[in-house]
Amino acid sequence: MLSQLRKRVKVIMFFVAISFVAGFLLNEVWQMLRSRTPRSSWEKGIVGKVGKKTITRDEYFNTVEYFAYRYLKENKLREISETERENIHSQAWQYLISEKIWQDILKQEKIKITAEEVNEIVRFNPPPELRNHPDLMTDGEFDQEKYLNVLANPANQEYFSLYVRDLIDMLPKEKLRIDVNAMYRITSGEIEDRLNWENTSVKTTYLYFSPKMLKEPYQPTEEEIKEYYEKNRKEFETPEVHRLRYVFFTLQTTAEDSLDAQRQIEDAYAEIKSVEDFSFLINDFSDMPYETTAVWFAKNSFDERTQTILDSLQPGMISKPFFSTEGWQIINLEEKKKDSVKLKRILVRIKMTSTTTAMVQDSINKFLERAKHEDFDTLCQEFGLTPLLTQVLKGKDVNFPGINSNNQLKNFALRAKPNELSEPMRGRGGYFIFRLEGITESSSHPWEGAKQMIEWRIRRDKDKVKLIAKAEENYKKLFSGKPFEAIVQEDPTIEIYQDSFPSFDRCSKAKGAEFAGALYALKPKETSGVVTTDWGSFIIRCDERKEVVKMTSDVFHSQRRQEVANRILSELIKTPEVQDYRPGLLY
Repeated sequence: MLSQLRKRVKVIMFFVAISFVAGFLLNEVWQMLRSRTPRSSWEKGIVGKVGKKTITRDEYFNTVEYFAYRYLKENKLREISETERENIHSQAWQYLISEKIWQDILKQEKIKITAEEVNEIVRFNPPPELRNHPDLMTDGEFDQEKYLNVLANPANQEYFSLYVRDLIDMLPKEKLRIDVNAMYRITSGEIEDRLNWENTSVKTTYLYFSPKMLKEPYQPTEEEIKEYYEKNRKEFETPEVHRLRYVFFTLQTTAEDSLDAQRQIEDAYAEIKSVEDFSFLINDFSDMPYETTAVWFAKNSFDERTQTILDSLQPGMISKPFFSTEGWQIINLEEKKKDSVKLKRILVRIKMTSTTTAMVQDSINKFLERAKHEDFDTLCQEFGLTPLLTQVLKGKDVNFPGINSNNQLKNFALRAKPNELSEPMRGRGGYFIFRLEGITESSSHPWEGAKQMIEWRIRRDKDKVKLIAKAEENYKKLFSGKPFEAIVQEDPTIEIYQDSFPSFDRCSKAKGAEFAGALYALKPKETSGVVTTDWGSFIIRCDERKEVVKMTSDVFHSQRRQEVANRILSELIKTPEVQDYRPGLLY
């Protein structure tokens, strides 16, 4: 009953081997990579480091092949496009970084899994795609006995190995999450306080003492500004700047790629008369070779061109090849209703061929070779490239848009000599080449340039002290019995507001945690002391509290556990420095 799934696994593995082994290991590009990449890393079999842990070449390629295999399997595809290949390399890289980080955490926490645990899960928790499989159902219910027979069949071993691998990846991390969740004990008092806050709406009146009420803002002296500057000199240093120019070689499909897809669909159409079963043609020509069974589709799920073709066909008819947003298609229409159709189809996507990729890589190599002894701008003009500017600051993180590895760019910029060219660096849709233009040494920001910022900071801090004193003075008046309104009448610079908040969380987001904490601690008609935030001081009165049921104890219990668990895990899972030694032309 899993014969189709087993067949899919074998066929996909064949195409993975062709695509990723022949595509990388057996062509001229591979030789070029070996000659261009530093011997200290690549030729030692290391493609990167996560902290002190290495990512080996074998680990990387095995992971790439696994992700490709799974992608082909899940999407029922024959082969992978250039964009899909790039995404797979990116996913594999991020997966390996994550695994290296988790290795230390799981070792430290002594988290292990056993074969017995994995076997138990596989026995009683089938893969998602089998849970509703018709061959495993009895009277509309999943039949565990049938599933165990399928599981025990040696012919299905390869299929279930994928599921087991996913479990082995997931289980240790899930165990740690469960342990972390269990570490935190929520008390009944905490639940009561939180529910009291979240299930309470509050109306309030408050006085606001803003910086606008100060008639004479504080004016720092020259001595104060200089003293602040000297104490915080590092804050005003300009880091060393590595100035770069770069060009981008685009990888995109060409007219020849489109013609190649068109030739394939025409070859398939030429075979229709000589083949009895349309499914054989799907298997031989389609980019989705496993869709050999007719399926119902809503007509509006297709693009306008495909809908027009469907309207022109009658059941039993086969269309001529036509181009749509998905690629070149031939449709075999089996049934037709007003809003839906049942069909089989041959689909050939327009994909970048190896010839197109090789042409771009050849162009890059010629550019790099000639750039060693020719004028950079003249060469860019000849190649149709537009050089752009960027920079890398020493001691600062690099976040260059579009590039796959900011680490590679940072390493090049900091070690390169003026006019040196980088190796090709992979980015979204192509390759970057950088050239170091020069280096501007670090320097201290002149005192005159920093003066305005320092003056503002000192004034802010001094004015805050004045506002607190002003608020404390008026709080004494309130304490002696004078109402809010009378205080505002005496001093119109004091602002008075009325507001309402449906919960503590909403109040905190609107006015800040200090304001919300003070307000929700009050009973009706009570008044807070002076509450100070970065934007002024407040005196808060609670006018009304009203209970509203928005959160239950179970919901809070779950949210609070998850919140604490996430915080603990974020402290445990910290990414160390990542070194990326992958050659740009590798993928």
